[in-house]
Amino acid sequence: MTTLLTILNNEKKSLEISEIFDSSKYNVLKAVTFSIDSSFYNKYLENFEETTITVGIQDSEVQERALDSRKQAIHQLINSTKILNEGTPMRLIEELNSELQEKVTKNKFNIRIPIDKTIHSKVYLLENTQTNDTRVIIGSANLSIQAFSNSTNQLEIVEIRDNDAIFEIYNEYYENTIIPATQNLFTKSVLDKLTKKKDKNPDVNINFTPEETSELKVNTIS
Repeated sequence: MTTLLTILNNEKKSLEISEIFDSSKYNVLKAVTFSIDSSFYNKYLENFEETTITVGIQDSEVQERALDSRKQAIHQLINSTKILNEGTPMRLIEELNSELQEKVTKNKFNIRIPIDKTIHSKVYLLENTQTNDTRVIIGSANLSIQAFSNSTNQLEIVEIRDNDAIFEIYNEYYENTIIPATQNLFTKSVLDKLTKKKDKNPDVNINFTPEETSELKVNTIS
């Protein structure tokens, strides 16, 4: 039994993950997901020329209707600060393969997190900036191998629309609503440190020493 229902241009299809996120046809990816899986982007996203992933941050308190909008914003801001304070930017960079680390230094692979809002959307926008071909992927699946696999016990549905006018609606929402509500997870101090280490060892996966991580945590929060 397949566990992923995939609808492509109004037809039920069986597609591999590499066919859904087809980096041979599209060169730019904009993703909004509630969670991410490092094994997914290391395997399937490294060949996109530009990738921006917006990741929602789970906070059950934010979901409670009892909280007014001001309290929701405060809770989300605190939670976003925790993400930075726990060293998540450095840990995620260490999980990237060497090619993606290089793209981070060139601002070609970015991860963004909410500032004061919870983002629960799952939408993936693929575009070829040369041919103007577009693809919209919407549904329940987060950016993970488990979600997009046909052989897990996790039931998911995704709908794919190619060269559809709806792309512009989602793209406008992404640029004008999602992006202003988020910030780069990789701050300037983290990027500067990664770039320096990458320049010295361009072909290896970069890791941060405990001392560097501690220093970067302070700089990131500042």
